[in-house]
Amino acid sequence: MWLLPVLGLCAGVVLGIWLPLEIPVAYSRYIAVAVLVILDGILAGLVQGLNENFDPFSFLSGTGVTFVFALLLVYIGEHLGVELYLAVLLALGFRILNSVSSIHSLTVHKFKRRSCEKREK
Repeated sequence: MWLLPVLGLCAGVVLGIWLPLEIPVAYSRYIAVAVLVILDGILAGLVQGLNENFDPFSFLSGTGVTFVFALLLVYIGEHLGVELYLAVLLALGFRILNSVSSIHSLTVHKFKRRSCEKREK
């Protein structure tokens, strides 16, 4: 179950090292927001998986809608001369930290429950 994501991560790291990619400064805000949206989606999916209610359609559609609207806010902010990307980064940062906290508490809870079950046997 964990083999495919680990292989994908290794392949991504190798490609990133071998194919250096320079991002123009004009797109740096978009890339920063895109990376955080993807990280937020992955962590939210992990929380859903730990809660045992993961739905692939919900995961993909939620991440896609968040992606589109976050980039739209950055685009509108650039054209208005307002740095709306900071608000997007702040909101995504909050969501990411909330997901990390949920993952931690769910993992600790499951670990404690398993250790109690082992002691009872």
